[in-house]
Amino acid sequence: MTLIKKNISGWNWHIPDPSIIEAWFANFAKAPEAAAQKIKANPVRTVWKINDYYIKHNHPRRKRDKLRFFFFPKAKSEFKSAKILDKEKIPAIKSIGWASKKDESILLSESMEGFVNAREFWFQTASKNQKSLAGKSIGRRREQIF
Repeated sequence: MTLIKKNISGWNWHIPDPSIIEAWFANFAKAPEAAAQKIKANPVRTVWKINDYYIKHNHPRRKRDKLRFFFFPKAKSEFKSAKILDKEKIPAIKSIGWASKKDESILLSESMEGFVNAREFWFQTASKNQKSLAGKSIGRRREQIF
C-alpha cells in the first residue's frame, strides 16, 4: 500500500487516499469537540469517533516525550505495528493512516462492530470463556498472575 503525503490543516498526513478525510478533518482540527464524539481521554491521549472512523490523538506532556515524539511520532509506530498484524493475518482494527504536527500525532482507524479493546477482552471476554478462547493453560496462568 502506498501512502500519500498531504498537509491538511497543519497536519502532515500519510494516508492511501486523502479524500477519506478531506471533507471533515479541517473542521475537526479547529474544534474537535464540535466535530466528533469523545470516546475516552487521559492526559496524553484522546480518542474521538467521527463518521466511521476513530481518531487516536497523542499529545505528550513531558518534555522528554515531546522531544522523542517530535522525531518518532507515536502514531507512525502504531500504524506500522497494525500493518504487521494485518500482514500476519492477526485480527485487529484496520489502521488507515497517520499524521503528525510537531510533537503530536494522530492514528486514523476504521470503526468496526464487534471489536473490543485488549483490556476488555482479557478481563471480560477471555476470563468468562477461557476454554474456547485460549485453552486451560492460559486461564491458569492468568489466575496465577492475578
